[in-house]
Amino acid sequence: MLGNVLLKKLEPHTLQKFYNYKFREEGLSPKTLRNYHMALHKCLQQAVKERLLVYNPCEAVTLPSGEKPEISAFTNDQQQALVKASYRHRYGVFIRLDLCTGLRMGELLALKWEDIDFSTAQLHVRRTINRLAKYEAHAGESKTEIVFGTPKIKNSRRTIPLTRTMIDELSRWRSQQAQDKQRAGDKYLDNGFVMTNEFGHYIEQKTFKDYYDRMLKDADVGHFTFHALRHTFATRALERGMDYKTLSAILGHYSVAFTMDTYVYSMDELGAVVESGKESRKAAVVKAEVIISMRVQAFEKWLEMRAAVPAIARIRNRAEKAREELTQKAIKQIEKGADPAVVIDLFGKAFMHKLLHDPTVLLRNAEGLTSEEREHMTMIVGHFFGPR
Repeated sequence: MLGNVLLKKLEPHTLQKFYNYKFREEGLSPKTLRNYHMALHKCLQQAVKERLLVYNPCEAVTLPSGEKPEISAFTNDQQQALVKASYRHRYGVFIRLDLCTGLRMGELLALKWEDIDFSTAQLHVRRTINRLAKYEAHAGESKTEIVFGTPKIKNSRRTIPLTRTMIDELSRWRSQQAQDKQRAGDKYLDNGFVMTNEFGHYIEQKTFKDYYDRMLKDADVGHFTFHALRHTFATRALERGMDYKTLSAILGHYSVAFTMDTYVYSMDELGAVVESGKESRKAAVVKAEVIISMRVQAFEKWLEMRAAVPAIARIRNRAEKAREELTQKAIKQIEKGADPAVVIDLFGKAFMHKLLHDPTVLLRNAEGLTSEEREHMTMIVGHFFGPR
């Protein structure tokens, strides 16, 4: 984002966008951003001393605070209204596509047909589109230009599974493009982009945002940023039981920890639904599953760090089986009306028992694990799965 900007063209708003992106999309901590800022400020201050810059643009930048940005997502009713309205618009298929993939706008607009495998029902994220400042802008010319590039983060270059319904919808859209090409004749520009206007040109972000806003108005759901579609996809995925590791891979996040930290809010909202009595059992089951999954994943990460100890490695192998078995039992108990908090507490105790106190497990895992290590293991498991 900054590498394409000449020093004399570097402005505060460009730096602000850079920091905001690093914070919201890549999940960098405020402390890391402060380190970035200090280093960059020092470099640019030297440029000011050497009269390469009139002022230091870092002075006018506001770093993201430690507070998490507010996450907004469509409710189920709002999502259904938007999907229904989308069928009345030319580009509605791409709203529906985003609701089942969680693509960023730049990734969605940069899609080409070569990125979609119809035989395996997969979508490959390989490029992005952005409008950036030009190296040089002559008088009368735009100061910005459209730039296609590859995602900067390794995890952003990813493969996302598609439903057969979405594959069928994309096939129908491809037929629509063929009709556009036939009507436009020589005026049609075919560069292989998936989202195009009637003459084959790709769609810019500002233009597509206008189309999106029209669909929101038609659906009468109020104002939502385009990014809310991505948040909605993540929320629905968690509600349906997707684990955080899989969700993080699909979203192309910097780390699983960032995904968990970003979307744990949705489980708090589900808790409010439980208290209000609406869809209480279903919401309670989903919330319990996610809490259990988060705790187990954190525990397994701790085990992974100590995988060199033979006994720890054997316990790791046992943990996955225990999780599956006990999670199903917990779900059934909640579905029958048990208190979710009590069930989660009992899950933790049962999980610890399975790993450490089941006689058959002890026989397999005792060798190589000292009494001190066993006591430490019990303490760690209790930390992750004890009452909260």
